[in-house]
Parts: sequence; C-alpha cells; structure tokens
Amino acid sequence: MPPWRVHPAIRQSCPPAGRSRPSRPPEGADPLAADAPVSSSPAWQRGLVARWLVSVEHRRIGILYLGTAGFFLLLAGLVAVLMRIQLIGPDVDMIGQRTYLGMTSFHGIAMVFFFALPLVLGLANAIVPLQAGARRDAYPRINAVAFWVFLFGGLCVALSPLAKGGSAGAGWTSYPPFSLATGGNGHDLVLMGLILASAAALATVVNLVVTVRHHAAPGMTWHTLPVFAKSLVVLVAGLLVAVPLQIAGCVFLLLAREWPSAFDFFVTTDGDAPVLRSGWIWLFGQPVAYLLLVPVLGIVAEIASTFTRGRFRGGRILVTSLLAFTALVVLTWLHHTYSTGTGDKPSTVLLVLAVLALLPIAAAVAAIAQSGLLSPATLSEPAAQFAVGALVLLVLGGLSGLFLAIWGNDRGLRGTAFATGHAHYLLFGPALFALLGGLVYWWPKLFGRILDRKLVGGAFALLFCGFVISFLLQFVVGDKGVARRVSSYEGVEGVEALQVVSSIFAFVAAIGVLALVGAVAMSRRARRAGNDPWQGDTLEWFTASPPPRGNFDSLPPVTSDRPLADLRRTLREQGAL
Repeated sequence: MPPWRVHPAIRQSCPPAGRSRPSRPPEGADPLAADAPVSSSPAWQRGLVARWLVSVEHRRIGILYLGTAGFFLLLAGLVAVLMRIQLIGPDVDMIGQRTYLGMTSFHGIAMVFFFALPLVLGLANAIVPLQAGARRDAYPRINAVAFWVFLFGGLCVALSPLAKGGSAGAGWTSYPPFSLATGGNGHDLVLMGLILASAAALATVVNLVVTVRHHAAPGMTWHTLPVFAKSLVVLVAGLLVAVPLQIAGCVFLLLAREWPSAFDFFVTTDGDAPVLRSGWIWLFGQPVAYLLLVPVLGIVAEIASTFTRGRFRGGRILVTSLLAFTALVVLTWLHHTYSTGTGDKPSTVLLVLAVLALLPIAAAVAAIAQSGLLSPATLSEPAAQFAVGALVLLVLGGLSGLFLAIWGNDRGLRGTAFATGHAHYLLFGPALFALLGGLVYWWPKLFGRILDRKLVGGAFALLFCGFVISFLLQFVVGDKGVARRVSSYEGVEGVEALQVVSSIFAFVAAIGVLALVGAVAMSRRARRAGNDPWQGDTLEWFTASPPPRGNFDSLPPVTSDRPLADLRRTLREQGAL
C-alpha cells in the first residue's frame, strides 16, 4: 500500500469532507504542485517559480515564511560569529565600536522579528488549518499579500547596513536622543521594515484565527482544538495589544528623525523625553518578544503528546498558564525601566508582578515534564531532544530572571553581559530550540520526507552544547563587569580566557546550525514519510504527506483534542484495526 494512503478501515469509517482529493503527483514532480489545476491557470502562472510567487495556498505561504526565517537565521548567525571574533581579545581591532553597535542592533532585530516570528508564522500557516480540519484558510489573498509585505520589510532591515550612514547604531531599543542623532538612512530603513513586518504578521495571525473559528471541521471547538492552535489564539490576543503600539512607536520615531522640529515627541527641554521612549519601547517590546514563548510552549506540548504516546494530559493547565502569562507579561513592561527613577513603591509592585509572571511558565513546564518527555525512549527522537533543550533553557533563563527582577541587581547588571546571557537563556534559546524541534517534527508533513535522524541529532548536540556553555559564561563575565554592546573590555581583569572559551563554543553552535542546514539540503533523498510517521493524534496526520489541495477528502469524528487516537480506539474495539 502506498505510504500516502490511509488504512482502509480508517478511510471507510470517515465521512467525505467535500470534493474528492486530486490524484497524487507523480514521483519527481513538485510535491506541492497541486496548488491549482495547470489547465485552468494563465500561461504566466504555469512555471514552477511562478506558481510559488502567485500562490495563495496556506501551506506554500507557510513554507515561504520558513525559508525567510532560515535566511535570517544564517544572516544573524554570521553577524554573531563576527561579534564573537571581535570579543576573543580585549583589544581586538577588527570591528569599530560604531559598526559593532550596529551589528548588535541588527542581530537582535533579525533574531526576534525575522527569524523567530516568521518561523512561528510559517509553522502556523502550514499546520494550524490542518489541525483544525479546514480545507483552506479564511483570507488566502490577504495571507499571501501579508507574506510579501513581511518579506519586503525584512529586506529593508537586511539592506540597512548598506545604506548611507550604516545600520541602526542606537541599539535595537533605539533610545533617544542617540537614535535621533545618528545620521544616515540605515536606521530609517530598519524602522520602515519593522512597521511593515509587524502589520503583516498581525494580518497573518488574524487570518489563521478566523480560519480556526469559521472553517474548522465539525466538532472542532475550543476544547477539542489542539494545543498549538490554542497557543496561536492566545498569541493573537497579546499581539492585538502590542503590535499597534509597536507600529505607532516606530512611526513616531521615524517622524521625529525626519522632521525633528515638527515632531519633537521624544526630545524636550525638560529632559523627560528619553524616559517616554524607554517606556514606549518596553510597552510593546516586552509583550512582542516574550509572547513568542506562547507558541513555543504549544509546539513543545504537541511534541510531548505525540512521542509520549498520549501521556500528556496537561493541556488545560498549559493553556490556562499561557493565558495568565500573556496577561502578566503585558503588565510587567515597566520593570525594564528601574534605572529611570521608577521609585521604590512602583518598583516593589513590578518586582512582585515579574516574579508572578514566572509562575505560569513554571506550571506549563511542569505540565509538559510530567508527560514522560524526559524518558530515554522519548529522547531518542530528535524533535523531542530539541523540545527538552527548549525547556531546560527556559528553566535556567527563568532562574536568572529572578536576579534581574530585583531592582538593586537590575541597576547593576542591566548594562552588562549578564543581561545578554539572561535574554538568550529565557527568550532566544527556548524559541530557537522549540521552533527547530517543531520544524523537524512537522517536516514529514510539509515535504513528505523524514530528516536524517543521526545528522539532526548531531546538529542538536553541537547547537545545544555550544549555546549553553557560550552564554553561561556571559553570566560570569557580566558579573565581573564586562559591558554589553561594547566591542572592547580593556580594564576588566580575569575575563579574557572566559571570552575565548565563550567564542569557541559559539563557533560550535554555528557548526550545529550548518549541520541542520545540511540535513535539510539532503532531505530530498531521504526516505518517504507516510501519512503519520510519528503516530500522532491530531488531524494533520490524517491526510497525505504533503497534503493535496483541499487538505482532506474525509475527516474522522472530532470529539476530543486527539481525534485520531479516538478513531484508532474505536476501530480496535470493532476489530477493524
């Protein structure tokens, strides 16, 4: 029986979902070429490249987002390697301070907005409609336009170092008056890119939420929706608050840069304007950055549920924790401004809220860990390894956050490499490992091939060891007084050897990324995946790999968040499986 066919007993027990499924493309053809019948398409749309450029099919749009994320991961990774080379010695003169500051700005913006965010959008576009049992997304043309707007915004940021004056040299937070004093067009390009990308991302996720609400399979309610789809809905709730503020903040800063005499939002004679910008950047920056942990935990929960064979029963606890975390992370933005004279009483309230924000994350991690994800049998799967790596970094990052939540520590450590280690452990690391784990997990569904297990496992080992040790040492050198965003650390004693070791392990992590890229490049020759190579329980594993146009020709009854497990149990009771 061909691997893309569903077991006959399962097929016979499921009612049709509408039109019959088109025939499977022949071996060697584009597996996603079922986007539209070639005979009904204009001639200019019939080429392989043209079909991708004009496609409105949600799975293709998702893959385009994934490709964008991969490009920016390599670009931001290259910038990170150059920065670590600069920091090997205290007085290395390879990169000037102005250029180094621009590189730190570019690296932070690229990793948050153009790697983590499009990777979430790509997986959500490709998988969430399948999980909901939808035959298509709600607004396919808006979804397609949103991707190209997002890509154009990303290109604005990527090309900003080539503009007159270089890239944004005021840090990714762009605090005035420094952000207003930096000349050139590079900073303007970054602001325009962020405006476009933010608006496009919001349009994409709203389209997916409407798809879940109005195009889901019969019986698919909030309680029967898979955890990853629920996490996307929670993410949208937070982004609806944060993204308009982000767009407004970028627009106001752009106007203040271009016409400072007419739009003096951030520069006034009393000197309070930098505090206004500081509060504004964190009012949207805190939610936008940390809300990425919401779909990250949703992905980890999906991996745990599949590879523990359904022993994950903490879905309600997890979703409740994500809702609480979303609310608290929006309220605690002001704890980034301790050093601006917040005052003891407000600082105490912020300290309590910041610590409380860790409790939902702890509950979510505990709900996932009790499923058996840490068992040796489960850890033999590369996707589970990435998921566990994300949880480990999330726990370590949360513990390090306890130090920075106390305003006395924050004032002494915020400008040091300690904060760099904290941000990478709490945000960038969990997002990186969980999203790569989700990519490995759903790769067979997207492309019909299984990534090489040994190569992916080796890539994980290199990336995890390199990442953990490199940024663990940043806590140490930061405590000794090494400043972040500074290209030299002359005068700080006892840190040169630690910086060398940190750079070496950063290079190890980079090799791990290249190994994963190699696994992806070799996947076209990998063995084919069936409908359900992992024995998953959600609806995306019911259709072919990759899914055809229309996604499904039949659907099982949906009575829980694990419809395929329910179907298998029913068929076993009937003796049909």
